[in-house]
Amino acid sequence: MRNVDPEDLIESLHALKVLPKQPGPAGPTGPQGAPGATGATGPTGSQGPAGQTGATGPAGPQGPVGPQGPAGPTGATGATGATGARGLPGATGPAGASGSGSNLQRDNFTLTQSQFNAKAVGLSFVPADTTKVTLVVFTGLEQKPNVDFVVTGTQLSWAGLALELLLAVNDSFYVLYETAPP
Repeated sequence: MRNVDPEDLIESLHALKVLPKQPGPAGPTGPQGAPGATGATGPTGSQGPAGQTGATGPAGPQGPVGPQGPAGPTGATGATGATGARGLPGATGPAGASGSGSNLQRDNFTLTQSQFNAKAVGLSFVPADTTKVTLVVFTGLEQKPNVDFVVTGTQLSWAGLALELLLAVNDSFYVLYETAPP
């Protein structure tokens, strides 16, 4: 038999690929290679879900007032009204005092602006009995003392009384009263 070198035998078996080669000891590390080329861009990912709606912002400032529109047309003049009916005759005046030496007085007035503002007029004399003074507006309305007016001395006034609602500037009326006997 022939003497076979074991290493030659292993080498032959390796050549025949019957026995895989065992790696030898690691050699020194070689120099670093150049960087490789950049790979191709991958496909685009799918779109993500929509985000939540944002909150409503604050209201803006109020705008200026617009210009005034043109004036409308003037309306038609209405028909003239009918003449009012004639009033009834006035009331009969009070009876005069009887007997001789009567001190009946009549003061006539056409109301001035200052008398209207003062709501008073001055009588010519002091009435003997202020509850028996009569005031008649020339429209025929007789007024009552202590209801429609009051008399104090020679002053006849109606402030805060019913006559205040009836009289106006330029109204005419008269006052009848008796004075004390001389």
